[in-house]
Amino acid sequence: MSTQKLAMANPDACRPALAWVVASIDVDFTLPANSSAVAGIGNDDMQAFANRGSTTATAVHTQVTKTWRRSIPAGGTLTEPLEITMGRGTGGATYTRIQWSLQALIISA
Repeated sequence: MSTQKLAMANPDACRPALAWVVASIDVDFTLPANSSAVAGIGNDDMQAFANRGSTTATAVHTQVTKTWRRSIPAGGTLTEPLEITMGRGTGGATYTRIQWSLQALIISA
């Protein structure tokens, strides 16, 4: 698991803010014959792959996005983690690339 972080500040000292957080991961796998692998965000396995063929599958690609809502207290800050998880790697499966994005839209009304 890899954890990235986004620090968010509420510039309004009088009112709480709403933050819409958007997390995306983009992963490539190499899957030898009879192998499998999973990519996800946090404890959510979002994409699973299996190669039941007789040759290696290279550059098996997934891109997943997850959104959620957070509250930031008036004048406060919040650090939001992005936990990138890989799992169920069997039969010699490996990941060859991970790219990630963590963004937020902050609204103080």
